[in-house]
Amino acid sequence: MDHLLYRYRAIEAVRRAIIGHFHCAMSGQFQRNGKIWIRVLADIPITGKPTEVRMGRGKGNPTGWIARVSRGQILFEMDGVISTLFYLRFFI
Repeated sequence: MDHLLYRYRAIEAVRRAIIGHFHCAMSGQFQRNGKIWIRVLADIPITGKPTEVRMGRGKGNPTGWIARVSRGQILFEMDGVISTLFYLRFFI
């Protein structure tokens, strides 16, 4: 089993970083013409019980969500970005 677990906050942070990065680099072209698709879904709940609580009475309240990501899985897709500008801006 080659998979990683990503929290929902990490996925959202990457999405915001990509949008901010390309909005600055392409002077608004990405905001007008670009689209981004998130291909992972944080659908596994993380539960936790408060400290100093006795055993029993259920599992606990959900404290967050995680996504299981396999090796080689596409996380984000983008459209409306010129490929040369993408490589110049993203890899430098």
